[in-house]
Amino acid sequence: MTGKMSAGETAKSRWTSPKDLLALLLLGLALAIPIAFIVYEQVRARDFDANDVLDKCFEEQARRAAPGNKGIELQSNRARPTMAIALADKESAVDSITFSTKVLPQGRQTVPDNPRARTSAVLTEFPRQSAVAPFNGQVKTRATTAAGATVVRLRLCVVRGAPLKAGAFQGTARIYGPAVADFDYAVIITQKWPWYIAAAILWYAGLLFLIAAWQTGSLTFSRPDGDRTTPRAGSPPRGVSKIIATGTGIVIGFVAMVPTFFGTYWNNATWGSDPGTQISGLATAGLTAAFAGLAAAHKLLEKAPTETDAEKLAEQKAAAEKLDGPSGSAAT
Repeated sequence: MTGKMSAGETAKSRWTSPKDLLALLLLGLALAIPIAFIVYEQVRARDFDANDVLDKCFEEQARRAAPGNKGIELQSNRARPTMAIALADKESAVDSITFSTKVLPQGRQTVPDNPRARTSAVLTEFPRQSAVAPFNGQVKTRATTAAGATVVRLRLCVVRGAPLKAGAFQGTARIYGPAVADFDYAVIITQKWPWYIAAAILWYAGLLFLIAAWQTGSLTFSRPDGDRTTPRAGSPPRGVSKIIATGTGIVIGFVAMVPTFFGTYWNNATWGSDPGTQISGLATAGLTAAFAGLAAAHKLLEKAPTETDAEKLAEQKAAAEKLDGPSGSAAT
């Protein structure tokens, strides 16, 4: 027996120590939290009934369109050149837009809307991102009259498809009927990945920040008062000071990542349309912000405290007495 442990025994003893087991348990819990939340959101999304939204756009379609140029003409909406629907990360959206009839010398025309002369809407071009990437959700249209039949309201009901689909999808909706001239209008639907996907990416970036800071030794630091041989009156003990300073650094690092979420994800209506670039960009920005926050905490908490004039005079007097000795001994 040489008393030396083999490499396997060393590794085994290392990973079976209570401290390492606790670290592994906390790491596993931190890794599982985002996954559990994503699974919960997906299960909750299954309870969503798309028909509750699509029924808001149910209508009986007109059987025929206006012949030739005899129909009543509609005008474009000057405030909204296109009908843009920001689905964002929601499951569904309902929006509408209005179009006025043209004014003739004899006055504004009215659009009849009755079983015999019904005004309807239909998608002539289904929204798509490209020729090979159509919108994978459901879209329904409905046209009704308003304001004394001088306005036609176009309503769109949109239901999201797969959650990990993002981009801008453009199509065309048409208002038609036996009494109204065919009127086409551009429709744009924008959607992005759910917010919890971006939050999970930043969460894992935060874990990477903690591990990297811990391994490089920059995670643990202390306030100057805790390092003094004789702590300043009212200052916490050295151990408590280190815990406070380290905890403050971690909190500041994570708080610094919050603006990244809003600046990179929240303000981007199509986040997720370029997964490789946008995921790596969000993670990198989050890591950079976290380390910048930790550096700011180091600079703030490790800066030497400013002493008052009374403290300086007391220390100078004590130092002078220690070096020169009592005045009476010098006279002797």
